[in-house]
Order: sequence, then structure tokens, then C-alpha cells
Amino acid sequence: QGIQRFDIFLCHHKAGAGSLCRLLKLLMARHSSTVRVFLDCDQLENLDFLFDVVRTSTRNVVVVLTPELLKRVWCAGEIATAHKNH
Repeated sequence: QGIQRFDIFLCHHKAGAGSLCRLLKLLMARHSSTVRVFLDCDQLENLDFLFDVVRTSTRNVVVVLTPELLKRVWCAGEIATAHKNH
């Protein structure tokens, strides 16, 4: 495993939980100045590296389960990658 750059990776369906995940990230940052949360909309310049972030740079993956989440290939891939590598 690589250096754990993120404490939490928020896996979510954007339309179903994007705003909630933004709020969660803000609340976690307010609660702890050291927690590092990965939210994909903050990293839109290179979405191809999402699986690598989950595989090598994340300590915990939090799945925000909404009705559409598992219908999204990217989300299912993030979950599968986390399960295989953590």
C-alpha cells in the first residue's frame, strides 16, 4: 500500500448524495483539522485516477448508499476496489 493521503473516501452518486457528501466533508473538517476527506468533485481534472486513490491512498471508504449508487459503474468500481484492497 502507498502513502495514505486520505483518511476517508466518500463514495456516492452525485445526483443522489452530492450535496450531502459536501456537507459531510465540511462537517468533518470543522470537527478535525487533521482529517483528510476525498470528494471526487474536488478532483475533476483527472477522474481516471479514482480507483488508484481508493487502492493506494485511502484509509477508509464511506459508501453513501442511495437508490442509484450501485447502478453507476464508477461507484461499483470504487466499492469493488476498496473491498479487494482493504
